[in-house]
Amino acid sequence: MPVLKPCELQRERDQASAYVSFDRCAFSSQFFCKEGCLRFSETRIKKIQINQGAYIFRAGDPFANLYILKKGFAKLDFSFEDGNSQIARFQIPGDYFGLVGAASGVHRFSNIALTDVELCTIDRHTLGELITTNPQLNQMIQDGMSARMASMAEHFYYLSCYSVERRLAKFLVDFQDRLKAVNLDQSSINLPMSREDLKSYLGTTSESLSRAFSSLAGSGCFNVQNRLISDIDFELLQKVADNEN
Repeated sequence: MPVLKPCELQRERDQASAYVSFDRCAFSSQFFCKEGCLRFSETRIKKIQINQGAYIFRAGDPFANLYILKKGFAKLDFSFEDGNSQIARFQIPGDYFGLVGAASGVHRFSNIALTDVELCTIDRHTLGELITTNPQLNQMIQDGMSARMASMAEHFYYLSCYSVERRLAKFLVDFQDRLKAVNLDQSSINLPMSREDLKSYLGTTSESLSRAFSSLAGSGCFNVQNRLISDIDFELLQKVADNEN
């Protein structure tokens, strides 16, 4: 059985790339070191690289691994029978995914790399041993999955009740909060997703999304040039998201 063991704390945090800062990811640093590897012995963690635009896994593929995003950005995509699709989540460094397919044995969503990505994978058998021998890790996974499902349910509520401007404002605030949690926040956001992807996630049209960007920029929330969002007033964006005049 794989057994967790202590790992000396990294002291070069400020000098290390922010993309490998896992001390504030969904799992705690008790189980992960800064490089995104599990702290246990006698078990190998497979590290893989996926090129931009390639599938990490497809809907219908058998569940085989837990994936931990070490570097880059990805998207979770659900395809409908009529050929249309809906992006359900954008994933950032520190996110883990792939467990939704564990219950049925196959993935219902597809995961696609938005940029070149680096991942750590844990095969299902090793994962089963880990959560059996480490109840705290098992509880953390369950809590993380519950929070993720609640977040996705909340997002679909916003799609039905919020204006496009409010959806976009909330997305930018939430995205910055997520980046901040893994030490990737900056004064400007260079969006890793295309307008087409963002349109799908926000459940709108290209024209409506363009108007929302223009409206928020005109209100002083930010400046926008292609994917670069700069001079962001997050307090004002939060007020827009909360529908405060």
